[in-house]
Amino acid sequence: MVDFQSPSVIIQDLLSILKLWHALAGLYIWEYFVTLDFEWKAFRGRRPCHWTIWIYSITRLATLLTAIFAMVSMDSSAKFNCEAIIVWQFIISYVGFAGASLLIVLRKYVLFCISGDMTIFSR
Repeated sequence: MVDFQSPSVIIQDLLSILKLWHALAGLYIWEYFVTLDFEWKAFRGRRPCHWTIWIYSITRLATLLTAIFAMVSMDSSAKFNCEAIIVWQFIISYVGFAGASLLIVLRKYVLFCISGDMTIFSR
C-alpha cells in the first residue's frame, strides 16, 4: 500500500503535476501563436470583424498570461512575494474567465434574441 504522507511520494506527485502543467501550458502557448494570424488580420483591417474581437483577444491574452505566470511561479527558485503573484494570478485568470463567459452570453443573445427561427424553437 502506498504511503501518501511519505516525502518521496509527495515529491513524485509534485513532479508529475509540474510535468502535466508544463505540457498543457506549452500546448496552449503553441495554439495561441498558431492562431495569432486571425487576430493580426482583424486588427490590420484585412479581415472583416466585429467589436467582439477585442473581448476575444483580451480573453486569449489573459489566458496566455495565466499560463506563463503559473509556469514562472512554479519554476522559480528565487525568493519572491508569493502573495503578490497569487493575487496577480487570480486577477488575470478571472479576466480570462469573465471574458469567455461574456462571449458565451453574447453568442446566446445573438442566437435566441435576434434570430427569429431560434426563438420559435426555444419556446
